[in-house]
Amino acid sequence: MKLCLVAQQGGHLQQLLRLHQAWEGLDHFHVLTADQVAPTREIRSRVYFLRSSDRKTAWRILLNFFPAWRILRKEKPDVILSTGAALAIPFVFWGRVLGIPCIWVDSQANTRKLSGTGGFLRPWVSRCYTQWQELARDGVRYRGRV
Repeated sequence: MKLCLVAQQGGHLQQLLRLHQAWEGLDHFHVLTADQVAPTREIRSRVYFLRSSDRKTAWRILLNFFPAWRILRKEKPDVILSTGAALAIPFVFWGRVLGIPCIWVDSQANTRKLSGTGGFLRPWVSRCYTQWQELARDGVRYRGRV
């Protein structure tokens, strides 16, 4: 099994790295934002760097669609796992087109509702997890905190 691990800088990447035991021993690669420092102790795989985006620079999401397509076609992962944020949008889109299951783990910081990106992507992902039991409904699952 090959995993594509997608996370934007800051807390999103930290939460993804806390899940590192889930992919130990599996073929995997990371997709990170260009302003991150790698490798770390947990990042010993191939790393692709794309543009960071947020609500103020949403146009960059569109720019990431082209490299996301190239990465997925080259690597051919079996599963895409992301903890966010907007960097995941093109990967979930192309994953859906290519038939690659996508797993979303919403940010621990969102205690009252799913994150903006999580809420947007929820209908498109194969599995959506929250880190708050109160938010586990409408297909969103709770399995504990990262």
